[in-house]
Amino acid sequence: MRHGIVDKSTAYTAAQAITAALLARERTGIGTTIDVSMLDVAINFLWPDGMMNHTCLEDLAEVPAVAGSFRLTKTADGFVSVVTLTDDQWQGMVVASGVAEDARTNSVEGRMKHGGDTMRAVKKRLLEMTTDEVVDRMTANQVPCAPVVDLAQVRLHPQVVASGVIEEIDHPALGRIVQPRPAARMQGWSEAERRPAPAVGEHTDQILTEAGLSDAEIGELRARAIIL
Repeated sequence: MRHGIVDKSTAYTAAQAITAALLARERTGIGTTIDVSMLDVAINFLWPDGMMNHTCLEDLAEVPAVAGSFRLTKTADGFVSVVTLTDDQWQGMVVASGVAEDARTNSVEGRMKHGGDTMRAVKKRLLEMTTDEVVDRMTANQVPCAPVVDLAQVRLHPQVVASGVIEEIDHPALGRIVQPRPAARMQGWSEAERRPAPAVGEHTDQILTEAGLSDAEIGELRARAIIL
């Protein structure tokens, strides 16, 4: 799923900063101005994984960047995502794939330096298996693994259905649509009503009335094409 991750990350960063600023104002009585740059957010968000070999300015030996491991693996009929973070998970992947074990890869440092040959052998073997077979074998060996789900099937995935994160609503212009609920669930709090974005001018009269304008004044503004 290709998407503009920095756009959403910037929104989250702004929301967290606003929350922190409101808490600080509550405790100190002093407000502040918040500046959020999308470039700054991008650098902060992507740095830990993408800039591992560009953090230390001393002359140290480079190791393969961890970001290089964030890839999909082809199977005979699709793709899977396989992640090994611990020694046991790495060994489980080797066993599940049926490839030869390399003693040099028994540690994190060893895998980062010498794991390439093993991973190429693993990918070659997984290419001969179906997606279901790969997931079953990896799961049996306690290796984090999941199939890549077609976008049209995301809302039908058993875990997505069980979590209730996708809801169906009737949109006044689009008809039946599905969209995600807020990811954070607050126990004991009822969720706010979710409504579609308002049409242009939909709430003009309501807002101006709340601001103290009379019906005649609103009508005059509309007649002069100042409002819609």
